[in-house]
Amino acid sequence: MSGLPAVTAAQLLSKMLDFQKNSHAESLAKELARVDPDFLGSFGLESLLQSEGCRKAVLHILKVYIERRES
Repeated sequence: MSGLPAVTAAQLLSKMLDFQKNSHAESLAKELARVDPDFLGSFGLESLLQSEGCRKAVLHILKVYIERRES
């Protein structure tokens, strides 16, 4: 996966998971919680964390993922 599309995808997913702005965020978060951690890891989130413009989006995605996996 190339860097620019990965950053764009992470930022879009982060916006989709915004519970205050997206009425479908809860449904999306429930589906995200079903994702296998190995599959999620295949997107190279560690390298995306190094991107200044993407760090906040990736941390938000991981926060929602962890919260939903625990509940």
